[in-house]
Amino acid sequence: MKKFNFSLNEKNEEIQAQSEELQEANQSLSKLNREIAEQKEEIQTQAEELIENNRKISDDNDLLEERIETRTSELKQAYKELDTFFYRSSHDFRRPLTTFMGLAEVGRVLTKDKTILELFEKVNENALTLDKMLRKLQSFSDADMQTLIYKEVSLQEIVEIELDTLRQETDKKKIKTYLSVKLDRPFYSYGGLIKIIIENLLENSIAFCTPDSPAIQITAYEKEEEVVIEVKDNGAGIEPEYIDRVFEMYFRANERSKGNGLGLYIVKKIVEKLRGRVVLQSIAKKGTTVSIFLPHRLD
Repeated sequence: MKKFNFSLNEKNEEIQAQSEELQEANQSLSKLNREIAEQKEEIQTQAEELIENNRKISDDNDLLEERIETRTSELKQAYKELDTFFYRSSHDFRRPLTTFMGLAEVGRVLTKDKTILELFEKVNENALTLDKMLRKLQSFSDADMQTLIYKEVSLQEIVEIELDTLRQETDKKKIKTYLSVKLDRPFYSYGGLIKIIIENLLENSIAFCTPDSPAIQITAYEKEEEVVIEVKDNGAGIEPEYIDRVFEMYFRANERSKGNGLGLYIVKKIVEKLRGRVVLQSIAKKGTTVSIFLPHRLD
């Protein structure tokens, strides 16, 4: 009995110890549960705040999108009105200008005075410069205002017509022109826009031609799914520091330039409209090559 009582006491002590350990564990578990409950409450509060913030952000985004849509609509309307004004103004300005040029020509016929003839020549020269600028502005506005027709385009015919139109200037400066068009399949695009591109590139090459054996080479060929149009001249070229700026509106590389700074700007805008790209390579005093890459089809 003594041995049994001793063993029983040992067991009781062991059970007591385990009971105390279990009680401590229960207390720790209770504390942990309270901490978890507090964290849950905190997370719930943060979730509610996050939901509220998201709702406010969503409302702000809706309001911002509405404002952007309104401003975009207003901007489109302003651009449309500006284009209309631009289109009409370029046409309206040309009417009195052509009348003025005609009167100057009549004046030159009616007088024999050399001084007056020289003045009329200067008047006509400046009027032609202004008329050329107005025609460029008009051609750019036409690109947006006119109804464009998508069809098969004959690059050979377009370039030949433009060269014939500019024949007086090329003959006056004794510029030799070379044309090579090699396309294995029909090219579909907007002929009116292609014409404007060719016209501006040729006018640039003529304006900056060299007095020594001036030449302009126009080539067109296929490269994978693109049609490449290149206009190469041996003219004045462009200084390296200006090459990145030549496509800016009204930019002229030097004050002596007689250009109006619109040609390459118009070319780039139209090429972008046709989902193409333009690359310019130039060496000062050696010449410039402008390459136009256009998709073979706009489907």
